[in-house]
Amino acid sequence: MTMTNHIPAAVPCPDPGSTFMEIAAKIIAAEETARKEIRRARAQIEASNNERWLAEKRLDFAKDELADVLASIDAAKARLASIQALTAIEADRVLQALNQEEFHA
Repeated sequence: MTMTNHIPAAVPCPDPGSTFMEIAAKIIAAEETARKEIRRARAQIEASNNERWLAEKRLDFAKDELADVLASIDAAKARLASIQALTAIEADRVLQALNQEEFHA
């Protein structure tokens, strides 16, 4: 079984005449590039998480607003029902009064 040396794609293959220091410098540069990419990716993830958190807060706010609107609608319905009941009672009184006037007339 033979072992092959695997060199990551980010590390450029050295020229046959390169010195150890030149090869080390290329490896260090490739490592720094990889670290920058990792930092960039982490920053994107953090930004995405912040956007998600903000979206969740907006959704919570919208839910609260909707609950308030629905509560207002329920209160308006109750008030309308009360007004309708009072109107019916008042209409009944007016009809009774009219009937009594006709009866006495």
